[in-house]
Amino acid sequence: MQSKNKLVIEISNAIENGKDYTLLVPESLRFVLKSCANAPGGKSEMLTGLKGLPKDSLKLVEMGVFHIDGGYVKVDSDILRAIEKKTNNLESLLVKLKEKARLSAHNL
Repeated sequence: MQSKNKLVIEISNAIENGKDYTLLVPESLRFVLKSCANAPGGKSEMLTGLKGLPKDSLKLVEMGVFHIDGGYVKVDSDILRAIEKKTNNLESLLVKLKEKARLSAHNL
């Protein structure tokens, strides 16, 4: 973890430990956090308008959980790494389970 932001570290640790990381932010911000974190590359097109960023995204930027990258709102890189690591671990487990099932079916 490279981040010095305590909240980012807590969110990253929760992801790595399989806990609900959205519980670490106020309820009103959970949907926005989860939708951006689950988006490809951990980024979502920034909704711009007359008033700029939507207040939920802006609040997460102020908290250091999101940052603005060009025309996108993006989750912190430590959070994205934790998500990618968890996804890779789950995909690896799935491959192993499929192989075991294939071998078990073959041995019947």
